[in-house]
Amino acid sequence: MKKNLYIICICSFIAVGFHLYLSSRSYSLSADKIGKSNICHINNSLNCDNVLASNYSELANIPLSNWGFATHLLIALLSLALLIGWAEKPALLWVSLSSLSLISALASLVMMGISAFVLHVFCPFCIILYLLSFVIFVCTLFSAKFFISIPSLKEARLFLPSVFLVLVLISFISHLIFTNTYNIQSVKKTVKLNMMDWRSSPVKSTEEQALLTTGPPKEKTLITITEFADFLCSYCRNSYYILKILKSTQPQMRIEYFSFPLDECKSKKASCTLTKAVYCAEKQNKGWGMHDLIFDNQKQFVHLTDNQKAISLLKKLSQDLPLKWDQWAECIKSPAALEFTKKQMKAGKDVNITGTPSLFVNGKRVNNRYFTKTLSAIRHHLEKQNPK
Repeated sequence: MKKNLYIICICSFIAVGFHLYLSSRSYSLSADKIGKSNICHINNSLNCDNVLASNYSELANIPLSNWGFATHLLIALLSLALLIGWAEKPALLWVSLSSLSLISALASLVMMGISAFVLHVFCPFCIILYLLSFVIFVCTLFSAKFFISIPSLKEARLFLPSVFLVLVLISFISHLIFTNTYNIQSVKKTVKLNMMDWRSSPVKSTEEQALLTTGPPKEKTLITITEFADFLCSYCRNSYYILKILKSTQPQMRIEYFSFPLDECKSKKASCTLTKAVYCAEKQNKGWGMHDLIFDNQKQFVHLTDNQKAISLLKKLSQDLPLKWDQWAECIKSPAALEFTKKQMKAGKDVNITGTPSLFVNGKRVNNRYFTKTLSAIRHHLEKQNPK
């Protein structure tokens, strides 16, 4: 019996640690504090950020990881109390432990289903938490039956509501702490101002073709995000990570990418060469792969002033992209690639771009700061205007 309690206690405290990490990451995403990578990002199919940024990651506007933290913290404390012998009525604690472990296991099953059949992406740490939840539930199931009786179940009807009230309070308090830590209230104020600016902004457009696009056609989507960026711009790298998550989690949105070399191809920097490289990769339907590779390795290109070295480095880094390299190299040198790059710059001037990154939603300029939350506010606004 004690062996099962030790397992429950240890697994619960481990789960608490994982939930705290996921909560921290979730609030980081809300504040657009996104790094190049994190320890929970293995590939596009195993990526915590893609799950945390999805529409299924919150309950009552509180991240699910906060609810999981509260649940497993209570399980850990209850099992610890049983181990130490602090409980005057162990049966009540076992009923509470069983209820919480059952809820955790059921929630894990639901989230596994959503990840598998809706999101098509898994959070590695979440998988670990699912396994921990199942282990805790099984151990509780085999142990609780020796203590739980009909009278204890009747008595627990008065005790369980207080347990669930504590769970809600812990979730809410943890939400307040994280909100304060990541200055989410400031984020909300900025988002409100961003929303007002967006609604009053004029619609701007260009007839030029985007370098890259993903998602449905404009006429079939509620939201079209347009970005103008320079491949060597450090701020653009941050927007790249944000849009990459959106590309994975919001396939119903259209994303258009325009390259806007800030030097207008007048210096020896590699911006224009990189634009042509992505253009030529897209000719072989590998443009987004090349785009991602450049931003992931941006620091290696920043100081290059030899176009041939930039091309050689790209080829070296792109070995996993199944490109016809001779065809790609010839395309980069072609007049068509140069002409397309010039049209990209013209597109930026058509919409009065003066710096990068510049982001638009449905043709209206959006402040880059806290773009993820601003986009969410815009989406809710548009959904109210266009109910299904």
